[in-house]
Amino acid sequence: KVPAQRYELDWRADSGPALQSRSRGSFDVCLLDERLGRENGLDLFKAIADAGRNPPVILLTGRSDHGGGLEAIEAGAADYLSRTNLNPEILERSIRYCMQTARASETLRKSRDELEACVRERTEELCRANEALRLNMERLRLAHQAAGAGVWEWDLITNDNVWSEELWRLYGLEPHGCEPSY
Repeated sequence: KVPAQRYELDWRADSGPALQSRSRGSFDVCLLDERLGRENGLDLFKAIADAGRNPPVILLTGRSDHGGGLEAIEAGAADYLSRTNLNPEILERSIRYCMQTARASETLRKSRDELEACVRERTEELCRANEALRLNMERLRLAHQAAGAGVWEWDLITNDNVWSEELWRLYGLEPHGCEPSY
């Protein structure tokens, strides 16, 4: 009865076949009745949610107090609809909204995964570069020590001076005992 849209429905009367059907197929949306014979639909939803990535779930409830629906939303359901007020337009709007939200969430998840992979790759590159720099600095220090040479750096803009440890020794000064100057 949904206008201008056709949906394929895979209906199951209780939780066992519903879970088996869910594990075999790929669904865009799951409509889950709060009452499933002896089963509680909210408990089944929580079991489905714990099983991993799933289609969005719309809980159908007979309650008028929104209690079960709000509990389902807090547990991760995409929406809830009261069976007493259910009509094709409301159902179609909820299905369409849930499918759009699921697509957007999947796009966001993929983007996040790609970004995390890029960050891991860049972090590994930086670690390799830092290790290479550390090794080069150690080689330079050993070369200065072996040659009895020191180096200094003078920043003309800030007038800051930096001396190597070997330069302090060459001048016979306590390392960092005074302010180095040109």
